[in-house]
Amino acid sequence: MSTEALLTVVVPVRNRACMVQPTLDSIAASGCRQFRLVVVDNASTDGTLDLCRRWAAAHADSGLDITVAEEPATGAAAARNKGLSLCSTPYVYFFDSDDHFSASFVADIAPRLQRYVSGTAAASAPDMLFIPVQQQRGTSFSTRAYVHSGAPAAHILSSMLCTPSMLFRTAWLRSIGGWDARLRVWDDWELGLRALLHQPRIEWLRQKAYHRICIHPDSVTGPTLSARSAAICQALAQAHADICEASAPGAAATIASSLKALYLHAYITAAKMHREGSPQPARTLLQWAQHVQPAPSRWSRLEARALYTYVKLGGRAAWLLAWWMV
Repeated sequence: MSTEALLTVVVPVRNRACMVQPTLDSIAASGCRQFRLVVVDNASTDGTLDLCRRWAAAHADSGLDITVAEEPATGAAAARNKGLSLCSTPYVYFFDSDDHFSASFVADIAPRLQRYVSGTAAASAPDMLFIPVQQQRGTSFSTRAYVHSGAPAAHILSSMLCTPSMLFRTAWLRSIGGWDARLRVWDDWELGLRALLHQPRIEWLRQKAYHRICIHPDSVTGPTLSARSAAICQALAQAHADICEASAPGAAATIASSLKALYLHAYITAAKMHREGSPQPARTLLQWAQHVQPAPSRWSRLEARALYTYVKLGGRAAWLLAWWMV
């Protein structure tokens, strides 16, 4: 098998001097070197850029092709787009600066990518590969939940396409516009939705879960939903626009199911905000939901209110109930 790089791993980083080195070390621990690493500093003010440059210099003889770039426009999506612009490999993968990369990931994925690039499967190369990932909360580990479905509604409700769950064919990602740099949170959720609305060829990897995705209060999405309610509403509004602009074959049915999923998702999110002790952001989001389904059926209203009450009272896995309703 060729040793030419098949994949670029893009890591955006902003003010992570206290935690980015373990992430970079975990990437460098990959035994297979058929990838390039692009670290994009996003206007850090705490010495992160210097740390990344020193780290890259210390690994100059490791056999890993490393680029440290800068993106002055703030926002993880802007930094990821910068990395995408520097990508010259057939596939691209985005990884967050506070997570831990699986040492076997590139070795496992490289033979597949090689077949898509120059082998017998080149004519049917996937636009996306779905990567199951592990989540860590404290000392607890679990595989992040997902639905084995390319339906946009499934992703709207489950958020299965998080940043490390999506590996893209570079040219295809560019063709759908890359990341939306206007969004400050849920930009991976919006990109996953937009990608599915374009009906990509998807390969689902299900043999094992990779990486260690760390859930902690200092993550980019903030400690609570209520703390980022305005940014969340912006992401939901963009998702609504994405759905309404869908034009792929069979779009009418996809639009209808996606709009109902978005309507229910807004109720679930509002209930979580209420449960956090922030009823005003919850009310604002419920008012916005009426624009998604301006004339819902009586049954749909009952379903939405039932989900809201269930979640507000502490119910879990509401997205599974909503998926059944859609």
